[in-house]
Amino acid sequence: MTLHVARLCPEYYTGKAFNRGLTLNLYYLIRELEKLGVHHHLFTPKTNADHQGTIPITTIPLRGRFTIYRQGIDAYHTFQTHKKYNYDLIHTHNYGFFNLYRYKKKLNKPMIHSIHGSPFDIKYHPLHSFRHFKEMMYAYLFTKYIVKRADAIIVMTMNYKRDMVKYYHTDPAKIHFIPPQVDAKLFMPKQCQKDIDLLYTGRFVTLKQVPFAVEVTRILKQTKPDISTYFVGGGPGDEQYHEVIALIKKHKLEHNITIVPPVDHKKLVEYYNRSKVNQFVALSHGVGKTILESMACGVPYVTNMHPAEGKASFTNKEGYASLPLKPDVFAEKILTLLEDEPLRRKLGNAARKKVETYYTPQVTAKKTRKIYDNALS
Repeated sequence: MTLHVARLCPEYYTGKAFNRGLTLNLYYLIRELEKLGVHHHLFTPKTNADHQGTIPITTIPLRGRFTIYRQGIDAYHTFQTHKKYNYDLIHTHNYGFFNLYRYKKKLNKPMIHSIHGSPFDIKYHPLHSFRHFKEMMYAYLFTKYIVKRADAIIVMTMNYKRDMVKYYHTDPAKIHFIPPQVDAKLFMPKQCQKDIDLLYTGRFVTLKQVPFAVEVTRILKQTKPDISTYFVGGGPGDEQYHEVIALIKKHKLEHNITIVPPVDHKKLVEYYNRSKVNQFVALSHGVGKTILESMACGVPYVTNMHPAEGKASFTNKEGYASLPLKPDVFAEKILTLLEDEPLRRKLGNAARKKVETYYTPQVTAKKTRKIYDNALS
């Protein structure tokens, strides 16, 4: 049975900006769903294209400070104005289109919702600014509004499911764990010189705790003066960029830490393969796309994360997981891996195998298609 899905996402870029945000993750999933007979039309307020291949992209207007309120309403009027948009179901991502759910009865379509960033950060995060607090409140309240109305909810980690049952009183039967995916045919181990000791990939934002990663390098330098750490993906527009630069200068780490601006996802493969260890730190408890990419390249991790459950969970068989957020603990585990090449190879092979088994687009697309079929029936 062929399905037609209207997918509403916060952004979708092509070209050089392809690797940012949810775009790459969605692309992998959509590409595999197309093979399973699921055709898409993307709707987003932020894009630089009107299509990608055979997938049409429609822009939802940006309305300044009222955008978050208007996005769902504008999406509904777009559906009503263009009758050619005739879909079997609607799939939304994050909370930006919360007002679309006001029209659920009028639309008369099953509505699926995916949660990426944790809506419960307000219960776990330290408060850094009024803006930060406001964004966390939006995520908590607007997501609560959506999940009460959605026919099915997709979460990236079982932690989100537990929190939704606890705080939103959501029926656990309609919450489904489907992690993000990585293209294991692109992100894969390659023979090259391992000249990067420690790698961090991602934006310089509060969630990612980049100053923590700088402190880890400072501690490692005491034992390993020539430690080489790369931070890939940060730019001057990120909220913690200047703080990170100041810390590097303060601790005289200019010769140990190299900052690389955002790069194309194909270029990322090179950085992963040049690295011996990947560190992933986050205050939220989701499954990071970048940690999956490094695992697919056979790089062991050091992380405070324990985001999945059962056989899909991150364990100490692929690196060091569930560590306390203490720089000296991270430094100790990283040093162990740097000094033990056979251990690195063993854990890296296990990391690659875990991605191939649980985190590929082929696996997640089949689970997603099943949710669609159940919602329609």
